[in-house]
Amino acid sequence: MFELTPYERRHQRALFNPFRDMENFEKNFWGDMAATDFKTDIKDNGKEYVLEAELPGFKKEDIHVDIEDGYMTISAERSNETEKKDDKGNFVRRERSYGSFSRSFDVSSVKTEDITGEYKDGVLTLTASADGAILTGTLRALGYLQNQGIEKIAFTDGAHTATIVLADLIAKGEAEAVYVLTLGAENTLTLNGEAVDF
Repeated sequence: MFELTPYERRHQRALFNPFRDMENFEKNFWGDMAATDFKTDIKDNGKEYVLEAELPGFKKEDIHVDIEDGYMTISAERSNETEKKDDKGNFVRRERSYGSFSRSFDVSSVKTEDITGEYKDGVLTLTASADGAILTGTLRALGYLQNQGIEKIAFTDGAHTATIVLADLIAKGEAEAVYVLTLGAENTLTLNGEAVDF
């Protein structure tokens, strides 16, 4: 009798893919233990950002948080060795396991010096102030908006608001000048790196 195989499975067999085969082998051999990352939730409650990372079974000293070049990397490492010997000192069973996990997050718009953390019940919680939402662009782009009949722009991050009068800001620089508006307890505006009033 003819073998009835769905087209996809028959077609996949014809194409050798060693990466897929290794991935399937790893999944079948290790099951869920082969995961190379961990689950995270990030919440914005208006005042602050809260990141919760699930890291069950890790000791606090095995978890590292590093911030470099606008990225925060959370990494965790653990190893375990179990030995069982018989009465004569011969191994009956000896097992070793090792796990390394890492995730990176863009924190370029967060005041990283204000990040606080806590590790409790297998969950790492990091909290960062929402102050410091950053908006940037060129005066040329603002000129385009002004040509469309827009006179003012109001920016908000949910907790802080700033309004820019386009004509006033455009008059302060060349078309390619870059503005940076930072929202927070005290809103700031720079033009090519120099503070300007608005």
